[in-house]
Amino acid sequence: MPSGRERTMRDDSLKQATRLDDEVWARLAELLHQFDASCGAGDEADLAQFLPPQEDPLYQPALIELVKVDQEHRWRQGERRKVEEYLAQWPVLAHRVDVLLELIEAECVTRAVFDRIPAREELRARFPTLADQVDLEKVAKEAKEDPTASTASLASDRTFDVAPSSRMSPGRQRGGLDVGAVFGRYEIRELLGRGAMGWVYRAYDQHLDREVALKIPHLLPGDDPAVIDQFLREARAAAKIRHPNVVPVFDAGQIDGIYHITMALIEGQSLAHALRAQKFACLDAAALVRKLASGLDVVHKAGIVHRDIKPSNVMIDKSGEPVLMDFGLARLPEAGVDSTGGESLLGTPAYMSPEQVRGEKVAAPSDIYGLGVVLYEMLAGQPPFSGSLSQILSRIATAPPPSPKSLRPELDARLEAICLKAMAKNVADRYSTAAELAEALATYLETQPEAASRPPWRAPVPLLSGLIFGTILLLSGLGMVYRSSRSLYTNPAKPSSVAAVVPAAQASIQTDADSIPGLVAWYPLDGNAEDASGKAHHGVSFAVRSAEDRFGRPNRACAFDGVSSRILVPDAPHLNPKKELTMTAWFQPRAFRMGQYSWPTLVHKWDKGGYALEIGSVYERRPSIMFFAEVEGKGNGTANDFGMYVRTNTWYFVAGTFDGEVFVQYVGQKGEPLAKSWRHVPGRLVTSSCPLTIGANPLLAHEDRCFCGEIDDVRIFDRALTEAEINLIYTRPALADAFASP
Repeated sequence: MPSGRERTMRDDSLKQATRLDDEVWARLAELLHQFDASCGAGDEADLAQFLPPQEDPLYQPALIELVKVDQEHRWRQGERRKVEEYLAQWPVLAHRVDVLLELIEAECVTRAVFDRIPAREELRARFPTLADQVDLEKVAKEAKEDPTASTASLASDRTFDVAPSSRMSPGRQRGGLDVGAVFGRYEIRELLGRGAMGWVYRAYDQHLDREVALKIPHLLPGDDPAVIDQFLREARAAAKIRHPNVVPVFDAGQIDGIYHITMALIEGQSLAHALRAQKFACLDAAALVRKLASGLDVVHKAGIVHRDIKPSNVMIDKSGEPVLMDFGLARLPEAGVDSTGGESLLGTPAYMSPEQVRGEKVAAPSDIYGLGVVLYEMLAGQPPFSGSLSQILSRIATAPPPSPKSLRPELDARLEAICLKAMAKNVADRYSTAAELAEALATYLETQPEAASRPPWRAPVPLLSGLIFGTILLLSGLGMVYRSSRSLYTNPAKPSSVAAVVPAAQASIQTDADSIPGLVAWYPLDGNAEDASGKAHHGVSFAVRSAEDRFGRPNRACAFDGVSSRILVPDAPHLNPKKELTMTAWFQPRAFRMGQYSWPTLVHKWDKGGYALEIGSVYERRPSIMFFAEVEGKGNGTANDFGMYVRTNTWYFVAGTFDGEVFVQYVGQKGEPLAKSWRHVPGRLVTSSCPLTIGANPLLAHEDRCFCGEIDDVRIFDRALTEAEINLIYTRPALADAFASP
């Protein structure tokens, strides 16, 4: 047990290690390169001979990395050296729990490659005291899930911080929060992950009745005030970001002397996990990275540099949408340099930019480089550079990446060129902004005919039919059988098709989707233009005929010819929401006219004010659904980034909401999860006295403004529906109609 003076000396040494300038970092890289080369030459390299003096700020980070490299080489050669042997020689490694965990994890990963991962019982027997504080089984499990993530070579996906104590008061006990504990308003439910920057938990917000992701960084009130101020400023900046592909930040601050940041809990899987599970199609990779680049551009415009773009920091939610996560290494640009004038090496080696490796100031171009590496890995199936730490860093700084096409011959040369430009060695040769990268990928995708017909990528869902069947059983067990919304317009002489298969009492139960509050107009379009909301906003049809709905049932939708068909509904006060708005509809396009400005209209109530649902095709872009409304002083507010494309002869559901602050748009292909986008446009809605029109724009009644195809189930609300309510409308009528027969 070290004495108080020894602890003080050790902590002083750690404080010195928090500042590594360019020269010191270069020494570390060179030292690791020399040791790795010595081991690779077959020599019996003595690790101690490569260590700098103990008073050198390089000593601690060098010792940790040298131990990991040494252990990997020894296991490769069949010598089963364990962590304890290094602890016996260098007891200082056992003084900090985070360092010890790092070495245990490195051993687990090394053994996953060359032997087998140690069992939980072995780890508990070897480290009984540590086992009472930390879930060692989780450490081993993480190593098993990604045996290349944190070996001594740091090959692909390990965050590396050669200055760990700059974010934690020396001597602080690592271990985070206990599951089941109450932390302010949050109940801790599960440890989701841990890393060099802190812990992330699934937590329950007792005030708002929702689950969140709670991150606890390595900060204490006694830490460097500049670091704490940086954390809080960064959190405030991140909280202002609203983009569907960036994790929302809800809150940040201090509770009982512990700093925290609260974010949305994204259910799904990481891109790193998806890459291990399957090979991405090239178009899917391009579409996914385009969305990430769009989100990253918003992050950069907020003044934030992420600094650690990599697959494990991208979540793919249940609908297949990528979400940029973990701003644990992020910094505001003006605060990116430490007091020495250099920067600590922070990030993940395989995804670092050349300037980051050189210890230069890290800015937005480094994030663009990292996103280029992510695209490279999705296309080629592996990162561009691998090997030991020193080999990776040297190759990033000097060597061109292997051609992705050489690893995947079918890869389009244009997509390869986009990827390699994002990864250019010189900042000036890269895309100047993330938006420019997103635009390059969007332009490429527009040239691919099959891209428009591809559904959004999403993770395979095992036993999907069993899941749906189980859901139906559960609902029927609760006595909740859905009545078709169409029964309002069913011929009374004809028994309800739902009633034919379920008891009449159950068939009369109205669906949750049909009883959502705020409904001001509802057009089932069962061959007519009647309003089923009870507000009597009935319309008049012009050249509209009955058609099959999305389940193939006759006379359950309306068909529009794209020339003169339309439904007109006279203006009424209820049709002019002033504060909030929601519109939903089903539609199936039959043809598009790809002109310079082609806007076939689904629902329209706009004339220098109002709202609309249209399908936009600007300068022959692929057709993209658009929800917009006029906001006072802001013009047309919208949530679409031209990423929600549609194709002919396919049923789609679209919904748009506005809550006075944010436009949100949902688009779903029948049977697929909803895609979502949003945009922050605060203000008050501007109303319009023009009629409500379905199927055409009455102000511009030429063919480019007329919809050709079927429209079904149009609903308008005077409030912004929640995502759960939107999903009720999207899915519940489908279940109801599934019970019915034509």
